[in-house]
Amino acid sequence: MKTVLTGSKRILAVIMAMLIVGSAFAITSFAADDMKLSAKDVSTANSVLILVVENIPDGYTVESTGIAIKKGTDDLTKDTDFSVLKQSDGFKITFSSLAVNDKLTFTVTAKKESATDVTATETITIKNTKDAPKTLEVIEKTKDSLTLTKIEGALYAAVKTDDAKEPADSDWKTTNSLTGLTPGTFYDVYAKYAETSTTYESDAKKIQAKTLAASEGKKAEKPVLENVTTNTIKVAYHEGYEYSIDGGKTFDTANEWKNLKAATTYYIAQRIKVDENISEVNPSSDAITVTTNSATANITNFSQVKNPTTDAGSEVATGTKVTVTAYAVKRTSGEKQWGDIQFVPKTLQVKDGDSYKDVATFTEKTNGSYQASYTPTGEGTCNLRVVYAKQRWNSTKFEELDTDNHKDLSFKTKAQWQIYLNKFIAFLTTTLPQYIMKAIAYLRGN
Repeated sequence: MKTVLTGSKRILAVIMAMLIVGSAFAITSFAADDMKLSAKDVSTANSVLILVVENIPDGYTVESTGIAIKKGTDDLTKDTDFSVLKQSDGFKITFSSLAVNDKLTFTVTAKKESATDVTATETITIKNTKDAPKTLEVIEKTKDSLTLTKIEGALYAAVKTDDAKEPADSDWKTTNSLTGLTPGTFYDVYAKYAETSTTYESDAKKIQAKTLAASEGKKAEKPVLENVTTNTIKVAYHEGYEYSIDGGKTFDTANEWKNLKAATTYYIAQRIKVDENISEVNPSSDAITVTTNSATANITNFSQVKNPTTDAGSEVATGTKVTVTAYAVKRTSGEKQWGDIQFVPKTLQVKDGDSYKDVATFTEKTNGSYQASYTPTGEGTCNLRVVYAKQRWNSTKFEELDTDNHKDLSFKTKAQWQIYLNKFIAFLTTTLPQYIMKAIAYLRGN
């Protein structure tokens, strides 16, 4: 018996059929726009490119046979030399010929068992692929900028390393001087070739660089002069300093200058050197004025110093003041030169056990002589020492270098009555007999 649907029953059946069909389409459909096509590693010289297919739906596959390519209305897959090789990074496609500005339409079909095919179509204008720049270096840096190697046709970008992200489109600049950066900060720096009429945009070359930190601006103290001759100047060395012989116009790490002109004035300054991570240089010290010698300096040897003397004999009574006279070797005539050396008596010492102690200071007298006094208190041998100051002319005055040189002298000390007794005995044994003999000779003569 044949059933016939009429009226509302027929309408309901149609609606149910439409829902069932619609549900089937919803289960198997996939928007073609979600599958993306692009080309890379294009070489028109070799007529080859890599077709990259992205966003393939889950469970779907694309095979070499699922790729169709047209140039206008020509089906290129039918060319004699055409081939497609599926590989890990896409499909390597070889053409009979490939030229810049060819417009190729790629249609890719993704398949899944018991499901509707998904296709994507993209028209790609052929350009050659360009490799990333081979070299990229920072050629200059400041606290807020990095200047990179100038590469023709390149774009540049810098993002903070700590941000751990790729440059945004707005980060790329045509200038190789990237400004507005943060001082003392690490940046990931990029360079890539921009797209042209014949080449695609290249991959980016990446390096890391750090902007300079700001200087503390610490000013150095004045240099300390160590030596001057007719053709050299030397100042004290400080680790991490730079030195200038022209008053701070130019600097070098050497603290000694050679092959200078005699009797010529120079202006020596120094500054604290900044390392490669610091932006501005530190300020220069105040300069010192130094004039090279016009003649060789008078370098006195200590052996030229005359031995000291006393106003006492070989024996001195305890409690008697003894005056010691010592002598200096000084440059008393002619123009003084930097580095002139002289020795001047400084202190008088007396031996006390195994060491010496200061007992007096020498005072300058006349003709290069100096005097100091000491009064011995004990009996025995009194050992005295004259300590000399070694001095050097520093263009303004004689400065003391050390007190390592000395000359010693000694004498006997006794009680006063012993000295009188010894003198009386000497009179009785020596002087008196001489008087007696003279008297006898006189009487005999008469």
